[in-house]
Amino acid sequence: MDFRFELSSSGARQLVWKGYVYHKNTSTGRCTYWRCAHAARLKCKATVVMEYGVMVRVKNPYHNHLPMKRLLYGMGKNKKRNLKNQNLFNSYRRVE
Repeated sequence: MDFRFELSSSGARQLVWKGYVYHKNTSTGRCTYWRCAHAARLKCKATVVMEYGVMVRVKNPYHNHLPMKRLLYGMGKNKKRNLKNQNLFNSYRRVE
């Protein structure tokens, strides 16, 4: 199973597998459970179980949504907010 780890915009580690992003849900001594990043917002039940950093099984492989690009979820909003706070855009309205 081909997967990779990436950092979120806040610096947290995320699991990316088959175009879907997973957040760390919980971990025991040897197992780590990863839930779909859209678990709360879209009630997606997809879960991956890893043991000592190796993917062991996929508890629920079915997502109730299509894979979404990372920029559309989270990071895009932050970039837009940062641009707004920098006041780079001038108003075209004349003030007299």
